[in-house]
Amino acid sequence: MNALFSRLLAWMRSRSRSLVVRLILLAVFMVIFGFLMRIIVLIPFIKDKLTELSASRQLSIAEYVAKDIDDKVKERLALLDNLAVRLPRDRLGDPARLKGWLRERHETFPKFSNGLIVVARDGKGSLGEYPVRPGRGGLDFSQSDWFLAALNDKRLVMGRPARGRASQEPLIIMAAPVLDSRGEVLAVLAGVTAINAPGFLSQLQETHIGKTGGFLLISPRDDLFVAATRPDMVLKPLPKHGV
Repeated sequence: MNALFSRLLAWMRSRSRSLVVRLILLAVFMVIFGFLMRIIVLIPFIKDKLTELSASRQLSIAEYVAKDIDDKVKERLALLDNLAVRLPRDRLGDPARLKGWLRERHETFPKFSNGLIVVARDGKGSLGEYPVRPGRGGLDFSQSDWFLAALNDKRLVMGRPARGRASQEPLIIMAAPVLDSRGEVLAVLAGVTAINAPGFLSQLQETHIGKTGGFLLISPRDDLFVAATRPDMVLKPLPKHGV
């Protein structure tokens, strides 16, 4: 009888251990299964949130940079317009005095890195410039887009970004007509700025976003990359639609 009871007790203990093991294994399985399900469900959600956060951050950076560029362009256009109004008309026929006037304004308001130039009404060379750039004063500007717009439309303009014929560096030229008392154009005042000039677009070209990201400044009007973190893209045409 005792032997039978001992066997029964041993069998119950073995079954108990087996049940505990099974319960433990089941609990471990449920934990692992629940963890995997959370990962499967959460990964797309987390990915979408990270993408949204990254896009929002990049948009904020782009808006800040765009506002900064817009302010710099408007500042230079306003300055040039003011100078064109205040330029003494009697100095247009006196190169030495005109150069002196331009020098004073350029040194006081050094917003145009490559200086100021007054172009004759026919576009054939300059009436005066400061600072003097070798070969620039004798250039023919009569077919330049900024010159024709300022001359014909009698308005403040910003020309198509291009490589300077004298300096061979990427430039942006802004121009304003110099009018007489009857509203006729006497000359065109131009401000010349290098694209990579400090205080203009240099930071845009030197700043990176992360390890591989950067900026592209595009002119839809001109179908052109104006400035870029990658120097080889500056002044390159935009790819055709679909490319």
